[in-house]
Amino acid sequence: MSYYTEEFKELQIVLDVLWNYNNYQYVYVSVGGKFNEYEFAMPLPTTVAAHAGKTIQMRSNAHLQMRPSFLCDRNSNVLIICIDHFRNEVEEKINRDICKGLIQPNMGFIFYNLNITLESITEFFNYFIPLVESREVLQENFIVCNYIRFMNEPNLEELLLEDTLSDTIYKTMASSKYKKSLYQWFGYHPNLYNIIFNYQEYYVLYFAKFSQLVQFLRKKYGATPISVVSASELNDEIEKYPFLATFMKSAVDISSYYHGEKMADPLIEWI
Repeated sequence: MSYYTEEFKELQIVLDVLWNYNNYQYVYVSVGGKFNEYEFAMPLPTTVAAHAGKTIQMRSNAHLQMRPSFLCDRNSNVLIICIDHFRNEVEEKINRDICKGLIQPNMGFIFYNLNITLESITEFFNYFIPLVESREVLQENFIVCNYIRFMNEPNLEELLLEDTLSDTIYKTMASSKYKKSLYQWFGYHPNLYNIIFNYQEYYVLYFAKFSQLVQFLRKKYGATPISVVSASELNDEIEKYPFLATFMKSAVDISSYYHGEKMADPLIEWI
């Protein structure tokens, strides 16, 4: 069953009631992961000159952003919170209808309609992180993932949000045991479309090595998204391309299914 709220106080009440009844062991928060369209034209990476202006058709993975496959088939209860701005009742209904086919009996799903700003997201996590701590959720069983990425030509306000949102969320988690629980989506890149990375472990290298990573993946996989199935092949290339080592230790495939007791395992664990 899914729940919808756009009031912070109401969200607090819903969370309190659900948690007291279900005692969730796994908690997943999707920030900006709502469904927008079924298919879209994804620009090929501009880091490769031959791709300038070219696009490929991709199917939306919003269903995985809202409920990654690794949350499925768990023996314990799972709490999912999808935070995004649902502009009208039609958009809300579409997303709730999609989730009807995704939610398993042990899952609680909350849509929190929020106009995401640095201030509003800080308010939420300043409340939510202490709540998760008080419920004694293990660090490896808690994931927050930021999916805010703008595909075309974002305005200045959107650019600012994209550039600073993860850091803002991280600051609310840094003094807790969950400082390694924040992930970020790579965004609109064909090879990395289903991949998120650990913010603390990879953010600096994301800027330093992203161009090399993109060129390597494009050469090896064309426009095919990588997944846990690619893990062994990537591992075989580490000696030649050392930047892959940290990438594999921090990258998680949201299309991968149950693998172990932790909520999600990085690519390196799938070898």
